[in-house]
Amino acid sequence: MKKIAKSVKIGKEILLAKCLRRVLPISIKVFITDHCNLNCSYCYPLIHKREFGSDMSKEELFKLFDDLAAIGTKAVVLQGGEPLLREDLIEILHQIKSYDDTELLVVSNGTLIKDRKSTRL
Repeated sequence: MKKIAKSVKIGKEILLAKCLRRVLPISIKVFITDHCNLNCSYCYPLIHKREFGSDMSKEELFKLFDDLAAIGTKAVVLQGGEPLLREDLIEILHQIKSYDDTELLVVSNGTLIKDRKSTRL
C-alpha cells in the first residue's frame, strides 16, 4: 500500500510539472565507478583500450545527489563498471534512500553478491 501511495504521489508531481511546462528530471543514471571484476566484450570491445579513470568521491556523489533531489529527480540508477566494487556503496545507498520519494536501482553483473553483503543491500 505504501508503494502505491508513493507511485501516485510521484505521478501527480509529474503531471503537475507537465501542466506547468516545467522540466523535471524523472530519472538519472549515475556511473559510480569505471572498475569492473569482469572483462566482457560488449563493455570492452577489442578496439577500445580498457582504462580506468578515478571515481567520484563519496562527497562528490552526495553533493550530486543533493542537487538532483533539490530539482525533483524521482529515480536514481547506479551503474558502473561494477557498483558493488565500491567500498562505500552501503553509505551511498543510504544517502539516496534518505531522500523522500526517490527510487533507487543498482545495475550489477551479480557476481559479487554474497549472502552476507546482499542482506545489507
